[in-house]
Amino acid sequence: GPGVIDLSQNQIALEAGLFEGLLATQAKRLEAALRAGYAAAGQLEHRAAGAAWLARAGLDVGPDEVVVTTGGQEALAVALVANVKAGDTVLVEELTYGGLKTLAALLRLKLVPVAMDERGLVPEALEQACLRTNPALLYCMPNLHNPTGCVLPPERRARVAELARRFDFLVLEDDAAGFLLEDPPAPIAALAPERTLFVTSLSKSLAPSLRVGYLAARGARLEAVQGAHAALTWMT
Repeated sequence: GPGVIDLSQNQIALEAGLFEGLLATQAKRLEAALRAGYAAAGQLEHRAAGAAWLARAGLDVGPDEVVVTTGGQEALAVALVANVKAGDTVLVEELTYGGLKTLAALLRLKLVPVAMDERGLVPEALEQACLRTNPALLYCMPNLHNPTGCVLPPERRARVAELARRFDFLVLEDDAAGFLLEDPPAPIAALAPERTLFVTSLSKSLAPSLRVGYLAARGARLEAVQGAHAALTWMT
């Protein structure tokens, strides 16, 4: 209605003719991809491309630690299905991504907001929320938070990693817009790799309708998300 500003979506403006040259060179690679058959976590070439993209965010992962998903939204769904269950408490920044709220309602998760200031998530508020709620997972956007655009400082990222270990919860780190930062701080996933699931996509950087996302995880977490992805989508 009048006076309402819709912050639920953002997308890049695509110039006319931007993809014509690119598409003309991709026919042979597309044919090879179509002939490759089933690959539940994604074809190796695509997983390697995902690992290279994640390296731009400061995350050092191998292709075998990346699952190619059908966009960032499915990556979030896979991460949640694999790691939390109905009734679990999920902490979120007090302003958070609408798509995460939709998933939480679908999966019957209890969302608990954590206070923010102009620098992002407040570690002291996160600690208090942990003491009150015994959370299973924290969902956050440290780089160019949606919708405020703030970037969580390195010292706060370190504190989040410390609290995740202390209170035994997972961190679901969403880096959808982080590619816009020339020199981003180290991700939480680099500070606590055993406790973090890292998600990004190509929707904000290339095109919303290019449904390609990347979900990075390690060890048992990787096995769990691979299984959930296979159950939901099988392959991208």
